[in-house]
Amino acid sequence: MTVLGFDNISIGYGYSQGMSESLLSIMMALGALMGILGTVMYPFLRRRIGVERTGLIGIASQWCMLLLCFASVWAAGSPYDLHQQPAAATSTAAPSTAATTARWNSSVPIIDSLELAEGSENFSEPVTAVWSAATPPGNGTTVSPSSEATESTSGWQKPDLQISIILFFTGLVMSRFGLWQFDLSVTQILQEKVSESEVGIVNGVQHSLNMLMDMLKFVLVILLPAVHQFGLLVILSLVFVTLGWISYAMYSRKVRGHLFHFEKLKVGCLSPSELEKANAATEKHAEMFMRHAAPAAEMFISGHSLAINT
Repeated sequence: MTVLGFDNISIGYGYSQGMSESLLSIMMALGALMGILGTVMYPFLRRRIGVERTGLIGIASQWCMLLLCFASVWAAGSPYDLHQQPAAATSTAAPSTAATTARWNSSVPIIDSLELAEGSENFSEPVTAVWSAATPPGNGTTVSPSSEATESTSGWQKPDLQISIILFFTGLVMSRFGLWQFDLSVTQILQEKVSESEVGIVNGVQHSLNMLMDMLKFVLVILLPAVHQFGLLVILSLVFVTLGWISYAMYSRKVRGHLFHFEKLKVGCLSPSELEKANAATEKHAEMFMRHAAPAAEMFISGHSLAINT
């Protein structure tokens, strides 16, 4: 359940915010390249750290990149505004005759009548057209409107690119790297951990849940169709990605027994002098233990020997 992908919804949003078709195509190509890069890096990471940790790193990378999309909701140029009222329906009815006559221009030619040149017997002769500038187009008259008239009646102009839309698509492109690593990790886990007798059931349930979440996405888009409401869809999408990360982290902790090696992280954060002091303290404690444990070990060995001899 996410609109944070290169589907029709995000592409339409990008176009409404001033992105051209060529720029959108470039963004989609960059996203595909990042996905290929993540696929190429997956075998290397899996061999080094294992499939579960590779999945954790993949979804963490995806989530971090999607924060750019989350930030774009409040960035400069964002149309997000839940307090904005829905735009009134634009009437598509034809303008009145009086209004049409008032704004009609003599530069727009209207054929009122056609008169053949005197003495001509067929249409091969030149035709003289009588133009009536004061008569607006009536029934059966086809007029191609000028560009000015088209712009004035269309009511929409493509806006300039803003920081918001640039952040949004930057996050989409960069998140493809972690997305494909996570997807390959989950696929391999299903192939390795699920028995052959249950793999069909598991795959069927997974596909059903995917379709359910996809349907939920389209229902939300129907309920929140306006451009100024798209930011709410972005927030909900990030929430669902976060829930997916949490559920996978719970599985990884159950399988591996932990999420991170915090003791290694603590050692890595120590300075060289602090690390030297810690090693000296460890050696001192080891010597004290051996000093007290050696007599006890000798007594245990001697007692055990006596027990065997008797």
